[in-house]
Amino acid sequence: MQFVFWQNMISIHQSALIKALAREHGVLLAVQTDFEGERESSGWTVPDMGNARILISPDARTVKETLHAHPAAVHVFSGISTYPMVYAAFKQAVRRGLKTMVYAEPYRRQGWRGLLRSVKYRFLRLRYGKKIAALLATGRLGVECYRRAGFPADSVFEWGYFTESAASAAGAETPAMAPP
Repeated sequence: MQFVFWQNMISIHQSALIKALAREHGVLLAVQTDFEGERESSGWTVPDMGNARILISPDARTVKETLHAHPAAVHVFSGISTYPMVYAAFKQAVRRGLKTMVYAEPYRRQGWRGLLRSVKYRFLRLRYGKKIAALLATGRLGVECYRRAGFPADSVFEWGYFTESAASAAGAETPAMAPP
């Protein structure tokens, strides 16, 4: 099986998942930028993505070629309309009828801005909801947000961020279920 992840940057939050998938499957990570400076100043470092191939800052032509080259892959997008390159790839994938999944954080629903966000996500659900195979929402609040926006309950799943321990990030093999 092949997976193509479309993200804003190489992230510590997806490194464990992508690295594990890439041990058994073909994985391509397409990122808008390699790493955001604000993350580096917060102490983040660029994570090792294992056997995953990485495509950095693809232009519109490269995005189109990448989608064309991976018609049977599962395309996993970081948000629907959050990052310009990711959104452009998402819209093309949907038009082509490719298998799409979206990884999304909850949005704030409070206040007048929250009302606007709720309208935005209802619109996105109307436009794309039936074309998204699964929406992986971070936490229970994420599930609640997207179900309230009308995304089908059977396609919204609670998900999360999975970071690596320092030992596994450094390449040490650790048992999956080590005793405490």
